[in-house]
Amino acid sequence: MNFQNIPPVDTSTMIIDVAFKRGGKHATEYKPKLKRGTHFERQGKLEQERLKAIAKSAGATLSRIVKSFPSIDALPELYARLIDETLDTDKLKQSLASVATAARNTNKLAGELGKTFSSAKDKKHLLALKRQAIGRVSSVVKRVDKQLLYLEKARKIMRDFPAIKPEAFTVAIAGFPNVGKSTLLNKLTGSKAEIDEYAFTTKTLNAGSFEYRHNKIQCIDTPGTLARLEKMNPIEKQAYLAMKYAAHMIVYIYDLTEEYPVEDQERLEKTLGKYGKEIVVYLSKTDILEKELVQKFRKKKDSVIDVENLKKQITEIFEDEFL
Repeated sequence: MNFQNIPPVDTSTMIIDVAFKRGGKHATEYKPKLKRGTHFERQGKLEQERLKAIAKSAGATLSRIVKSFPSIDALPELYARLIDETLDTDKLKQSLASVATAARNTNKLAGELGKTFSSAKDKKHLLALKRQAIGRVSSVVKRVDKQLLYLEKARKIMRDFPAIKPEAFTVAIAGFPNVGKSTLLNKLTGSKAEIDEYAFTTKTLNAGSFEYRHNKIQCIDTPGTLARLEKMNPIEKQAYLAMKYAAHMIVYIYDLTEEYPVEDQERLEKTLGKYGKEIVVYLSKTDILEKELVQKFRKKKDSVIDVENLKKQITEIFEDEFL
């Protein structure tokens, strides 16, 4: 699922401006085709074509906006939950429905305008009908201005949703900040997540995958720590929801080189255990730790210290659940 492909949502003013430009262009191209009838009849036909093109353009733009958003009710649970947490789901649905109705109404107007201009009696009457038609088209579009603004706000929020494939076997990589989550993701999948020597480097959910027996195993680097849901920042909420609704298992990283006490790291692992996912413990940065400290930790807690063995454990769990 990739929300980055949703194009910007135009305001009602922008939609009307573009529609008028297209209407003018269409009229210019259509004018040489008008060879029959009086000058007034040709003028009426030209205005009819201009206004039909304006209405069709507005309707097409409104329809494109609606179609560019995914069907909210058909979204995988992870994304439905993300929308619940970051947006007003009902308002999003209502906004899309209102814009869809406006699209239908402008397209209907395009079909009605032919009859309107055929009733013109003189130039003054034609001008009045033209103004009336312009007003009707503009009114339909302007009526959904608030909905268009909300859809643009929603688009900006949704474009930051992680691109996770819900159908793939998914491994969430978790742990305190700066313990090596992004480094491990890179080693497992060859991804190039941002890595720096300070906490909270990960500003989004980085994802990568590796292949096993012609299957893609998806790995997600989840940022930060997990506090109470109402205190989480947007990225931490994404991490929480990804682990709860998308992950099939969790790789939990311990780091004995950082300032985080082991007891605190154990407490977070216990919190993640409430999600009901199988957890594999990985001890990071063993190359700079004393061997005695590594051995002592591994006696206390069953853990993996190299990527190959970690991959082996991941694929074994994958086989149990997927094959």
